[in-house]
Amino acid sequence: MTLRQRLRRLLRSRLLSPRGLLWRSLVLTVLFLLAHLGGLRDKTCVFSATSPDGGALDTTSVVLGASYVALYLLVVVVVPILVIGALLLLLAGLWRRRSA
Repeated sequence: MTLRQRLRRLLRSRLLSPRGLLWRSLVLTVLFLLAHLGGLRDKTCVFSATSPDGGALDTTSVVLGASYVALYLLVVVVVPILVIGALLLLLAGLWRRRSA
């Protein structure tokens, strides 16, 4: 199976399946890592009313800082819930197959 076929299979997975939940948690984590590696963490200082470059606050810094904080909260709060949900769905499916 090629990488393209695997990606297509992941994208077609249902939302409330173990694979779908894990795929969405992976996407959120990768987006956060890209934002972190892109240096958006420095833009979060706008929440304390300071500018990242020492000048006046601009809209771009505010939007980038808010985006980083939103991605951070998604990774810290939502991703663990998605992973736990995927594990519970997987265990429920295994238990259902065993009892049948």
